[in-house]
Amino acid sequence: MYWGKVLLTLAFAGGTVGALLGMRVFHHKTSRETFLERFGLIVALQAVAVASWYLFLRPH
Repeated sequence: MYWGKVLLTLAFAGGTVGALLGMRVFHHKTSRETFLERFGLIVALQAVAVASWYLFLRPH
């Protein structure tokens, strides 16, 4: 089992803040370029989703 996939899946499911804190505190996966690229993509997708909700779908 590739644990990076598990971590990325959990981050995608909403655990981005926890994954980021874990990476900073435990220095885990901080030197893996492919993991960091994928993690950055997940963060960007979540930021777009939150911004889209705020601009277009939130109750007025």
